[in-house]
Amino acid sequence: MASAPGKLILLGEHAAVYGRPAVVAAVSRRLRARATADGDRGVAVELPDLGVAARTGWSSVLRRAAEARVAWEAYRRDPGPRSFATLRSGDAADVVHLALGETVRAAEVEAPPPIRLEISSELPVGSGFGSSAAVAVTVAAAALASWGHEVDLGLVDRVALEVERRLHGAPSGVDHTTVLRGGLLWARGGRDRSLEVAALEAGSRALEGTAVFDSGRPAETTGEVVAAVGRRLAADPAAAAAALAEMEETVVALRSLLESSAPAPEAWRDLIRRYHRRLVELGVVPPSVRRVVATIEAAGGAAKISGAGALTGDGAGIVLAVHPDGPAALEGLVGGWRRLPLELGAAGLVVDTVPAVAPGAAGEGGTG
Repeated sequence: MASAPGKLILLGEHAAVYGRPAVVAAVSRRLRARATADGDRGVAVELPDLGVAARTGWSSVLRRAAEARVAWEAYRRDPGPRSFATLRSGDAADVVHLALGETVRAAEVEAPPPIRLEISSELPVGSGFGSSAAVAVTVAAAALASWGHEVDLGLVDRVALEVERRLHGAPSGVDHTTVLRGGLLWARGGRDRSLEVAALEAGSRALEGTAVFDSGRPAETTGEVVAAVGRRLAADPAAAAAALAEMEETVVALRSLLESSAPAPEAWRDLIRRYHRRLVELGVVPPSVRRVVATIEAAGGAAKISGAGALTGDGAGIVLAVHPDGPAALEGLVGGWRRLPLELGAAGLVVDTVPAVAPGAAGEGGTG
């Protein structure tokens, strides 16, 4: 059994794709993957939360992983004329198959044995909690453990990054790194595609009273939203540079706030408002969500999406909000949004059967 937390981006979404920093927290809601030997040859995947039970052969799993790798390489070389949606499969078990295929490849398993994977989750799918990253991390770890391999965090990291690339096109690496490591992290992508990571104090008073709501599942995938933002930024380089610079400035200010021994109570609200306005300019906050945020701001609070957001529709995934009178004051302002009780700074990957062995290169700044 392997389990991993979801993640919540406090500030830094979208800008992180362009090498700007983000502050991200692992959350107490978790996803679990149980791997057992299967009597029949092949791969069985059970997703009871989605009512899915799929069985296929290893040849199909490995072929799908290889085809997805080739398609992603073509997209990476020339993303302009291609719709990222064409790279994705509508099969709910696809992310599990991709994770298994990449694990076999990374661990150089010549003849993978039969396996049955049962996955249960407390994370809303497609809402900004990093559910695909959690699937990739837990499936890789559970499979390795069930085959008697050491659960090498560096290998799991590489597998999860490849899966995220297949699903999202050009991920920053923040999601799977947070899911793998846990805690509250400062993360910044480097030019060599590595990710600089530093742990922050999860119990900062600056975040007291922050509430998390589910505004509804976005109409578009993360990859589609990220691609649309990329086109918008490319169309006006000067405006893009200004937007990314202010987003980075806001994230840097949040880090200083989290490291302060006496943070001003209104400072976190001000940073949320600033970042929200930039996200609106990027076109990832649909009108219905903007209206609710405006209502919260008029009442003295602040709110923003956490994650990719959406281009159309009524839902934009996870929204974090804060009010000077506490979370209870937000309940009457958010309409039908559902509040999700959770804690920030949760533990990362946990494997019940064998200890996780961290490679020598997986220290500060070495996770990519």
